[in-house]
Amino acid sequence: MCSKGSIVSDEPTLFEPFLPYAGTSGHAGSDTSEERARREDSDGTTTQRQLSAINYLKWRGVGGGTWREFAEHADLHHGQASGVLSVLHKSGRIVRLKERRNRCAVYVTADNTAGRDVDEYRQTITRTQIREHLATLEELLDERRYQTARMFVDALRQELG
Repeated sequence: MCSKGSIVSDEPTLFEPFLPYAGTSGHAGSDTSEERARREDSDGTTTQRQLSAINYLKWRGVGGGTWREFAEHADLHHGQASGVLSVLHKSGRIVRLKERRNRCAVYVTADNTAGRDVDEYRQTITRTQIREHLATLEELLDERRYQTARMFVDALRQELG
């Protein structure tokens, strides 16, 4: 049984946290928020939260859990709970169902969808990412590396679907 906030796990002991946002688990953009994210990513807090969320959803089975239920279970605030669930959804380690419970999205492990409709992760691109992509393309064009620029554009198009 999974007690409040515990991380009883059958996951490999060398769990690698998913850090999709410039090598971090994500932050709000301020210096203090970025420092907090980097600290939690390096001190094991992010790993603990991600494992806790996965194990919580395994424990909940087909019923899954919402950010609110997970937050209460793990004693986290909204940003911490919804952030870890969003990152795990983005990574494909958990699934978000299209159904709602108490106006919240329901998350489950992939083996617990029970044939229900899932909500695919929708990638958004930030202004910073657009600037970075443009800079890469400009550099490739300035260096007359047209074939590489074309491959870069094709890869972006494929990523967009």
